[in-house]
Amino acid sequence: MAARIPTSAPPGAGTERGFTLLEMLVAVAIMAAAMALLWTSFAGAVKVEDQVRRKADTVAMGRTAMERISRELSMAFLSPNLSPTSSYATVFKGQDKDPFDEAIFTSLSHEKLYKDAREGDQAEISYYREEDPDSDLSMLVHRESPRIDGDPERGGVVLPLAYRVKSFNLRYYDLDKKEWVDQWDTRGVDTPNRLPRAVEIALVVVDEDGEEHAFTTRNLVNRMNR
Repeated sequence: MAARIPTSAPPGAGTERGFTLLEMLVAVAIMAAAMALLWTSFAGAVKVEDQVRRKADTVAMGRTAMERISRELSMAFLSPNLSPTSSYATVFKGQDKDPFDEAIFTSLSHEKLYKDAREGDQAEISYYREEDPDSDLSMLVHRESPRIDGDPERGGVVLPLAYRVKSFNLRYYDLDKKEWVDQWDTRGVDTPNRLPRAVEIALVVVDEDGEEHAFTTRNLVNRMNR
């Protein structure tokens, strides 16, 4: 007996079909929109991370500069040798040049870089302003000479201490007058051969996004030989 051949396909057979061109375009558009949103979120996160990093770098730079300035000023000293012909001259001179003051002084803050270096802890220190080559602001420059000679305003190594500085101000506490003053000069007639009791330090630096960061502190000064 011959087998019977079905005359009709089972239900559902031959009904499968692929995506149409319109459906593919819609799927691609949805994927592209999702990728765009993802990239926007990623780019925004990277931008925020860069801003946070720049701010953190600026704050760290300002704090490091303040710590060094505070340590060096707190260890300022004067020698009892006041001979005008001596090749060993100590001084403490602060000049009010708002918004960027300058200071020249001798300090016991020097640290030897090499174990056998013929240097002690005495040094000539200066702070002053120079143009910042990477911005329209200023640099706070640090000069240090490990040997005290007859001219405490010259010689030594000069290095930037802080960049993008808007202002650097110093005030000095005069214990005799019981007041803060803007200038000090141990070779002058107002404060001859004596150190200020304390120094107020104010530094303002600006990060790359234009935000200002202010640092302020007050430190007692070494009272040696007053």
